[in-house]
Amino acid sequence: MKTDGALPLLVAYARTSTADQQNPEESLRWQLDAARTLTAGRAEIVAVAHDKDTSRSLPWSQRKEALSLLKALPNPGRGWSGIVVGEPQRAFGDTGTVQTVLGHYGVQLWVPELGGLVDPSSEIHDIILSLFGGLSRAERNRLRVRVRTAMRAMAPEGRYLGGRPPYGYRLVRTGAPHPNPEKARQGVQLTKLAVDPETSEVVRRIFAWRAQGVGFRAIASRLTAEGTACSSSADRERNVHRLGRAWSWNAVRAIVLNPKYMGAQSFGRYHKVERLRSVDDPAAGHVTREVPSSADEVVTVPGLVEAIVSEEVWHAAQPEKCPSRPGPRPGRPAGRHDHRSAAAKSRYALRGLLVCAECGRKMQGNVIGRKVSPRVGYRCVYRDEYPGDQAHPRSLFVAEDRIIPVLDGWLAELSSNKSEEAIASMLEQAANDDNEPPEIRRARKVAQEARAKLDRYLDAVEKGMGPALYVERSRAAQAELAAAQAVLEAKHASAGSAVTEAQLRELLCRVGGVVGLLQDADADERRQFYQGLGLNLAYQRVGGKEKVAASLAVEFLRVGGGT
Repeated sequence: MKTDGALPLLVAYARTSTADQQNPEESLRWQLDAARTLTAGRAEIVAVAHDKDTSRSLPWSQRKEALSLLKALPNPGRGWSGIVVGEPQRAFGDTGTVQTVLGHYGVQLWVPELGGLVDPSSEIHDIILSLFGGLSRAERNRLRVRVRTAMRAMAPEGRYLGGRPPYGYRLVRTGAPHPNPEKARQGVQLTKLAVDPETSEVVRRIFAWRAQGVGFRAIASRLTAEGTACSSSADRERNVHRLGRAWSWNAVRAIVLNPKYMGAQSFGRYHKVERLRSVDDPAAGHVTREVPSSADEVVTVPGLVEAIVSEEVWHAAQPEKCPSRPGPRPGRPAGRHDHRSAAAKSRYALRGLLVCAECGRKMQGNVIGRKVSPRVGYRCVYRDEYPGDQAHPRSLFVAEDRIIPVLDGWLAELSSNKSEEAIASMLEQAANDDNEPPEIRRARKVAQEARAKLDRYLDAVEKGMGPALYVERSRAAQAELAAAQAVLEAKHASAGSAVTEAQLRELLCRVGGVVGLLQDADADERRQFYQGLGLNLAYQRVGGKEKVAASLAVEFLRVGGGT
């Protein structure tokens, strides 16, 4: 924090979107250069927060590093008194909310367009800051329109417009140089789609089955039973997030609906739109969704791609009255979170914490017996999408009230007898970590790394490194160490509010242990407590027997309990 005669300490915030193939390191470097130029001689940057692969449409509360800054604002020992950004159009989607919160806690904001410190009492500064949010939205829309317009113009020319090649095709070079002169000088050539001899035969069989009236799920089951490698298995580099052991009925459906297989180049079948995360809380920002385009927006040019099936077979395989992608149900908003009220609480205490041990996918919350006696539980929907995978149970559902008692009993056992001190120590660390700003943790890490660098350089000098080279390399490490120590010293000067292990043990005893602490908690409160412990649960059913394997992000690992 600022002291008499000392420069204010700032944390630099940067954001990089890698969607446009940006280099996060290079982007951070020039944003920091702009911030350092702005604050040179007037303030000192002691920490950096960098959000990567994050859209500017998201508010700060939805960005990991920006959220950590907001959480640190109430803590007077955070180690800095202001935030500086190198480019407000990148940093902010809506400056009004951020500026209001910063002003409430007396935290400074520095931006280059205003020449430095923002004056919260200045109407001109408020107007300029509000423009940044509008410019950010305008730039997103301008880029979206520009890219779609350019791709629409190139589609009739037979240009390959990017993306993964459809199953049954592979990319080959045409020999023609790229029309961009710089890329052409680098040897980049245009590419086109060519029929793959092996996978194209599978595509022909899929269309033949569809023409005979076989359904998508039945085709997926047949291919899996025959041992035919699925589309994600044939291209593992682009599908590392999938198991790759069975055919999905959605993959079969996507193949049947794609006009490329009859030799037609198409563009614009889907487009991206921004939806509100919550209609009750517009400040929560937007999410990007891919939705089907109307027929007049789709560009289809026949004869530009080598066909795998004839046009007659392709049309015979199409399902009747089947849209290119299922839309939202009538009366329901299109976005996944659009229908959820910001104030609504979840009924699922284990939401996001329970995974299926068979496939590794998160189990979805589900309520059975809604009309008679509703029962909250979780189910794995893997077999719904991959019907032919016989290794996975067809029906996998577990009721929440069968897991919670076992889970709480396990936590109670950890917090009793000889484990009581261990879990109290763990909770103390978790509580103090929550109170401690991420800049302090980052400063400790930087200081540790800087000392390690200096030790390595000293070892190198003993092995023959020249003194001049040692001075050059150690100067940067010494500067990093000095900056980190300044943050830590500011933290120590304001310390004194940490939660002690004795206090936590006393609290646990007073409420009757962990079980007593959770006795009157609702589903949301339980979930927050479990998440704070770093809880992970894996559900497995083998031969009629069930098992829930629980683990914490601490020293208590691989603990299993039957339900």
